[in-house]
Amino acid sequence: TISILALIVWGVVVITTRYVSLSSILALISIFIFTILFKQPYEYIIFSAIILIIGIFKHKENIQRLKSKKERKIGEKVKIKK
Repeated sequence: TISILALIVWGVVVITTRYVSLSSILALISIFIFTILFKQPYEYIIFSAIILIIGIFKHKENIQRLKSKKERKIGEKVKIKK
């Protein structure tokens, strides 16, 4: 159930924003929140928190590009310097 809900969150965000990195981060956050809301075992909550922290750390550069509005969207053409 939690994974399906997180997949829905990911899909809605990627469809509406076209940012895969933002979708991934919000899906990780939703997994953590759903794990708490669905009263999962303590170990699952800790595990989802660790995965969330790792995910945010791994997306650090993407977060900076999102803040500066330089993150590429799905379907956006890449400018190649000649």
